[in-house]
Amino acid sequence: MSVLFKNYMLPPDKIPMVVSNTILAGQFFGETGLAVVSFFAPIYFLFETVGYWINYGAFSKSIESIGKNETELARSYSKLALILSIVAGILVSIAVIFMFQKIVIFFEIPEELHSKAMSYGMMLAVSGIFLVIASYFWHFVKLIGLQARIRKIYLVIMLVDIVAVCICVKIFGLGIESLS
Repeated sequence: MSVLFKNYMLPPDKIPMVVSNTILAGQFFGETGLAVVSFFAPIYFLFETVGYWINYGAFSKSIESIGKNETELARSYSKLALILSIVAGILVSIAVIFMFQKIVIFFEIPEELHSKAMSYGMMLAVSGIFLVIASYFWHFVKLIGLQARIRKIYLVIMLVDIVAVCICVKIFGLGIESLS
């Protein structure tokens, strides 16, 4: 696999983060936790998709502009991508929050899981903006030559996430919402 492909085209190492949260859900909350996290995986990936849609396109246009020595235009695409990521993240979060009851019904979440689903899903909806913005950083750090470091950064984020979840659950007694 070429270095170019590996550094620029492979998705971020967020899959391990999703897997680690799923494992933690099973470890701390058993089958109920696994079920709740699994029900909301499409919402998680909705935020991810919005982020990639905006930022991959803007990144591609930025690269094209740099190739034409249009640095200011590349900066404009970068700024626009950040603004769109913030705005789109907020709008998707608001949409998910307002449609939350319908989402729970659509996913056919069993009645006995409703309280945990409400806690986890609502926290995911509120924090989803950060998933959209993370895509901005994943794409645009490549323009400043830090693409090799981004995987290490995501690894550190994943480890901090795991430690934070363990502390929230074990020390502070928080529930499944600490996973989102």
